[in-house]
Amino acid sequence: MSFFDGKMDGFIRGFHDERLISIAKVISHLGGYRFCLMLTIILALVLVLNRYFLTSFVLFTAFIGTRFLRNLFKDVIERPRPEFSLIKNHGKSFPSGHILYASMFYGLVLGVIWYVLMKNGNKAMAWFVCLLFVIILSLVGASRVYLGAHYSSDILGGIFLGIACLTFTFMVLIKIWKKGWQ
Repeated sequence: MSFFDGKMDGFIRGFHDERLISIAKVISHLGGYRFCLMLTIILALVLVLNRYFLTSFVLFTAFIGTRFLRNLFKDVIERPRPEFSLIKNHGKSFPSGHILYASMFYGLVLGVIWYVLMKNGNKAMAWFVCLLFVIILSLVGASRVYLGAHYSSDILGGIFLGIACLTFTFMVLIKIWKKGWQ
């Protein structure tokens, strides 16, 4: 794993520039817990206003659950953060919480939009939205490595954990929706 981290991290960090550092900090915030939590609360409220009470509860609970899962993994693995860092970090490195939260929130949004677009026969737009999701995750992950907050393998761990959480959440939602509950 250290060979992979060394090669990937060296490549990503090789483009240091003050403007890029500023841009990376902004992109990094797109996966921050507070930012994604705020957006999840807004999404949950929109769902409640449209009478999707159970869906709102499941989405909000699933997002909050990722925080606990992140803490569990960080406490068990206890991987230190990279010594090189352009930002102030705290806690352990694995998995990346930013990429976990981004995977979960943007994945939830992607899933809902994908369902609506595919249901309405707009496959091209559904794939475009999927591409945007991949781009956002890639940028958030690269920014975290670029800023020295994580190793590349932390990012991969966060993505895999986020996708696992997302898959479980959608399995629950599909069961709820099939029963006609909202």
